[in-house]
Amino acid sequence: MEDMNIEFLQELYIEKLALAKGDLSINSFARLADISPGNFCRMLKGQIAKPDTLKKIAEARPDIEHLFEELMYAAGYTPDSDYDLKVKAETRESASESLVSLPLLESLKGSKNKLLLNNAIGHCLFPKSILSSDHCFVFYDLDDALAPHVKKGDMLIFDMKKTPKDGDIVLFRIRKEEGLVRYYHKVNSKIIAYTTAPEYPPDFFSKNDVEVLGVAIKAVVDL
Repeated sequence: MEDMNIEFLQELYIEKLALAKGDLSINSFARLADISPGNFCRMLKGQIAKPDTLKKIAEARPDIEHLFEELMYAAGYTPDSDYDLKVKAETRESASESLVSLPLLESLKGSKNKLLLNNAIGHCLFPKSILSSDHCFVFYDLDDALAPHVKKGDMLIFDMKKTPKDGDIVLFRIRKEEGLVRYYHKVNSKIIAYTTAPEYPPDFFSKNDVEVLGVAIKAVVDL
């Protein structure tokens, strides 16, 4: 699986470089981007460039939206994640202490203030000690984009009141209803939803296009 992912990223990297070059010759584009033609030629064969070089290429093609972020992702420069520190697996069988009932959400429609009240399809009991606030809820991951850390169908506990930081796993809501569990990264006015499975490319949003409904604090599994 790992070899397949590396191959996918390399193909994506070369594809984005070719898109940037367009109909120009290698020498013409290299002059436009102020980089070495030989270096750019090697990049088109898969050599990974430094972030500064990728930035020059993106700045040479301001008409291609998100080019720098996509080149960085394809080159493997995704933000480091503190997953093991921020989201720890627990078994519900370890719940031998004081328990708290958390709403289980399936739909994300409606007002954020009434989200937990109007969208709960059930409740789950968890130890109070593993929660970070009184504003937590449970949501199932929707795909394998964060594999192997989080797999499709895994149960995640989110805190609505936590402020997301780079590298956090968060629950995005798109168009006031669609859920997306991804790593969070903010670059200027853009929010990037990263993955760990390269067959799932990153998503790019403006602040007005998406909202963070919660930061993941635990991944809960049954053993």
